[in-house]
Amino acid sequence: MKKHITLLAILIVLAAQVSFSQSFQSGMNQSGKEVTPTVVNVSELPQSVMLTGENHTQERGKLPSDRYTGDIESRVKAMEDRQTDGPGLNLKGYAGPNKNGWQPADADIAAGPLHIMVVTNEQFHIYGRNNSLPLISSNTLQTFFNRAGKNVFDPKIVYDPWRGRWVMLAFEHDGVLAYYWLAVSQTSDPTGSWWVYQLNAHVDGSTTTSNWADYPGLGITSYDAPSDSTSIIITSNQYSQADAFQYAKIRVLKGKQVYAGQTAGWWDMWNMTDANSGKSFTVKPAVQWWSTAYGTAYLANTYGGSNNYFTIWRIDKPLWWSATGGITLVRQATITVNAYAVPTSVKQPGGVTVDAGDCRTQDIILTRGTNSGGTAKLFMYTALTSKYVWTATDTNSVVAYYKLNVTDNTVDAQNSVGATGFWYTYPKAAPSYKAPFNNDTAFVSFIRGGVTQYNESRAIAHDRATSFGGSVLIQASGTAHYGNFRFGDYSGACIDPLQNGNAWVVSMRNNNSNWGTGIGYVSTAAISGISNENELIPAKYTLSQNYPNPFNPTTMISFGLPKSEQVIIKVYNSLGKEVATLINTNLQAGNYKVDFDGSSLTSGIYFYKMTAGTTSLSKKMLLIK
Repeated sequence: MKKHITLLAILIVLAAQVSFSQSFQSGMNQSGKEVTPTVVNVSELPQSVMLTGENHTQERGKLPSDRYTGDIESRVKAMEDRQTDGPGLNLKGYAGPNKNGWQPADADIAAGPLHIMVVTNEQFHIYGRNNSLPLISSNTLQTFFNRAGKNVFDPKIVYDPWRGRWVMLAFEHDGVLAYYWLAVSQTSDPTGSWWVYQLNAHVDGSTTTSNWADYPGLGITSYDAPSDSTSIIITSNQYSQADAFQYAKIRVLKGKQVYAGQTAGWWDMWNMTDANSGKSFTVKPAVQWWSTAYGTAYLANTYGGSNNYFTIWRIDKPLWWSATGGITLVRQATITVNAYAVPTSVKQPGGVTVDAGDCRTQDIILTRGTNSGGTAKLFMYTALTSKYVWTATDTNSVVAYYKLNVTDNTVDAQNSVGATGFWYTYPKAAPSYKAPFNNDTAFVSFIRGGVTQYNESRAIAHDRATSFGGSVLIQASGTAHYGNFRFGDYSGACIDPLQNGNAWVVSMRNNNSNWGTGIGYVSTAAISGISNENELIPAKYTLSQNYPNPFNPTTMISFGLPKSEQVIIKVYNSLGKEVATLINTNLQAGNYKVDFDGSSLTSGIYFYKMTAGTTSLSKKMLLIK
């Protein structure tokens, strides 16, 4: 075994020195059959009822048999508990959806202008976006996709900030058949109508197999022109009916088709390999918050087992695929990172243990930022769970965070955080998206538990210069055993499209013999928000004087729209320099208010300007400290 480990380490080092930029040749590329969608109106669905039976989703698809999952302590970088060095967090915490008869929760979250959506296994939940986070609608995936009695599982949710659309994905395994269920809202209002596509997951391109899909990835890309240039990317691990891993698969669809409810085709790529010739495992697409040339898409994968690399993939011009020409998948690079190792199971009070997962890739967000030298680059933000040995009697897991520069194929930031006696599991990272786009700070949602503490939902922030700060509790655990079921595959975190520097997070928690979830609105600054004031539609564009004025340090700005528009509200200092972007998104007609926090600014006169379509309005305000 020792000889095997040494050989593997040598191969990794050699592979890490090579950057691949040629077309990937040993995978399969093929177009698929076109599918016509159905229409589902959420407002017309009966509200969901709690399921009483115990339903377990598909067991997590196993690691490939060739993955070494033992300890690699010789390559695990020594670390220490870091809880106070980095940025602190402000939090608004909410109790999210509770157990609905399915195990585990596998929660995900997305934020829009007026709504927050949370998905869990077998349900989706739509909340109103204000301080109380009221639940507007809740329903089962079986009802929404019209699949009563079927195993519809592992949902993902994304909000497209360019097009003002919600995109939801779920998987189904029905004997030898398997499906990707893809839904796209027809407007920015998720309580209205959606286009729903049933896509065969057991078909690779046009080749039928008996494989089923597990562990979903959902990504979007955008290209500035034309305005409908969006691609939707679905990824999965494909397993045989005997649950043996076969290969990873990528499916690309055109947003131009699915956003219009048109008959839509796809292009599939599968059977990719990493630089070490092993089959790529859990390839994840990025949700891209930065427009790229021709909608270029970025994806990545880890080894899944214990190792020290990310494989970076690139799809050039994913919007321009054709049934004959296809698209190009490029294995762009292998980036060496601090080692990650498969963790031990989480110990809970009373001797119960729950699965801590492995080192497969978690969800990825990509946007523009600046490196330590101040140069603009494209960065991937992600995190995963890794084993850590504190002492001979204290082995648990930590959150390993990575910020990867995919412009230069380098690591911009990487760090781990944990605490003796605790397991940190199932992280999801979201960068602080704001102008200027320096993106040094990222938020990480995760689950924490141990022998003295049932699993609870928490969040933490990381800054390149100062490492991790202290974590904050989103929702506490219960006081009774959850049981030894799997505790999940992932958590959720997303950029707030309205408030600079803020993010929404969700994760699973113990909730008195069942599972619950915690929803958090987090920021390194004082938290502000946007809400719809009333349902009256104004006759013209309005921008009211901020209140209070003068202010210290927060104030409220009200505005009105006579029709749906792309709205941008920015704040400038007396020299005309932009100091904040409060809103940059599509909004429906109506009256709104948005909070502005000037705690990071000096006293003085400031101007705020609203641009809506061809209309621009501005006013002056005074900050006195």
